[in-house]
Amino acid sequence: MTLNDLAAVLSARYKQFGRVEDLNEAIVLGREALDLRPQGHLDRSMSLNDLAAVLSTRYNQLGGMEDLDEAIVLDREALDLCPQGHSDRLKSLNKFAVDLSARYKQFGRIKDLNQTIVLAREALDLCPQGHPDRLKSLNNFAADPSARYKQLGGREDLHKAIVLTRETVDLCPQGHPNLSMSLNNLAAVLSTRYNQFGGKEDLNEVVVLNREALYLCPQGRPDQLMSLDDLAAVLSTRYQQLGGMEDPDVPLSSIEKAIDFRPQGHPD
Repeated sequence: MTLNDLAAVLSARYKQFGRVEDLNEAIVLGREALDLRPQGHLDRSMSLNDLAAVLSTRYNQLGGMEDLDEAIVLDREALDLCPQGHSDRLKSLNKFAVDLSARYKQFGRIKDLNQTIVLAREALDLCPQGHPDRLKSLNNFAADPSARYKQLGGREDLHKAIVLTRETVDLCPQGHPNLSMSLNNLAAVLSTRYNQFGGKEDLNEVVVLNREALYLCPQGRPDQLMSLDDLAAVLSTRYQQLGGMEDPDVPLSSIEKAIDFRPQGHPD
């Protein structure tokens, strides 16, 4: 078994059992494997991507910014080694974009967000309609224009976010594990547009999307709590704005269910 293989097995075992020592050992082995593939080695980009992946995983688990910063340095080098037409360029683009997006969320640097959008847009261009990885690239990209809209207020960013998020919903048929999340994401960006411009059709669509997302959430899941809160909030907003009584009992029943899931002592 090679160093890379052993590191991959340890990383897989970490994902199964959550033992941080497996993750730490995978990083040590990944560094050693990278040292054995110096500049000019044909497989250096693969080792860069592998080490960046486990460092990102440890950042997500423990929150150490040094891990994320190092992963981004490795991502950048890996992408440089995968020029246009390289079989690993799509993977490198997506990985780099995800890590930059994580750093943007931590510090709010517009430079990181702008670069994330450039990378994610290229990754999406490499996944035309019908490509098996198009949904993954859309999920990586769709939230970023919305984030830039909130930062800078560019209306074209908000419009782009809505178009991309609609496509993620279209690519998740009934039964798809990501459908509920995609519905919630679309409801969120439409809510942003409603809050900015006040379109009644956006508000009504948000109600429909939140209802469907709630219907798809299994009982007791954290996603269900979020969907209950979102549906209650948007129905209250619609009542306050339009005075409609189409669902007079739903906001109260949604809040009651949300309270049932949060017993005495729960922080929310």
